[in-house]
Amino acid sequence: MYQDFYNRIKEAKFVAVVTHTRPDGDTVGSSLGLHHALEFNGVKSVVVCGDDIGRKLHFLPGFKNIKKEIPKSCDLVISVDTAIKKRVSTDTRDLEILVIDHHISNPGFGSLNIIEPEYTSTGEVVYKFLKKCDLKINKPSAKALHTAIVSDSRSFSTPRVNAETFEATADLIRCGADNVETMENLYLSKGLSEMRLFGEVLREFEVVCNGEVTLCVVTKEILERCGAEYSDTEDIADFLLGNVTAKATCLLIERKNGGTKGSLRSKGPFDVNQIAGKLGGGGHKNAAGFESEVSPNEYKKKVIEVLTSGV
Repeated sequence: MYQDFYNRIKEAKFVAVVTHTRPDGDTVGSSLGLHHALEFNGVKSVVVCGDDIGRKLHFLPGFKNIKKEIPKSCDLVISVDTAIKKRVSTDTRDLEILVIDHHISNPGFGSLNIIEPEYTSTGEVVYKFLKKCDLKINKPSAKALHTAIVSDSRSFSTPRVNAETFEATADLIRCGADNVETMENLYLSKGLSEMRLFGEVLREFEVVCNGEVTLCVVTKEILERCGAEYSDTEDIADFLLGNVTAKATCLLIERKNGGTKGSLRSKGPFDVNQIAGKLGGGGHKNAAGFESEVSPNEYKKKVIEVLTSGV
């Protein structure tokens, strides 16, 4: 599987490594990590992300070279950390798509697919792919993949973290990743607008499902009042999981063009992937998402009903 995937990459003249919409640390870090490793091993590639990327990831090597659209000269796309095709962040035209991911809900929409749901992150899957194919990992690749793993594992706190995860991150540090740099940028670099937004969240959140779910709605009006961007909402769902009585959290964000983007997080055995599935989405057991054309405040009632049935 891995070698077939790499053989197809080597056949291409110019590879577009593409993130998912509403990019997070895993999709950006994994994409940059794969790109840097491919370039270091003689494969021409470029990272493409059609959406804005949050400021906390701007430190990653190669960030400034990320494109908004796939260059016309590209002849192959690698979709990274994207569970379904409609979440690919830019128009892939009619290009062939390869998929590398760790979402259990991924149907395998590529001509070739590496999907490893047992891993903490797509960053860890990319690392495994590089090692299986004997590809050298340079310092920029190591920094990006380390960031991807730390980000999606919630700093090594999710159930899929195991000895293999720590062995991978130890190797990435030996290859040049800086653990302090990663942690400071991911968790100690919030802007004033994001801090104000977290203050609003503390005022607005509610506890539902007999105290077992923490829920919050973030409207466009709240974002505007805080001077915040959509990327500033990325850590809120994890933050709300800090409620000691909560088994799960649900964040409902009003999208720019209307409708709702929902993010679900959970602890232990509570499976939010099943909840997301009932709402037309998907993801992982402890982290999933969904979307709706209905506004957050209108959709909240249905979401609470589905959550109640799953608690």
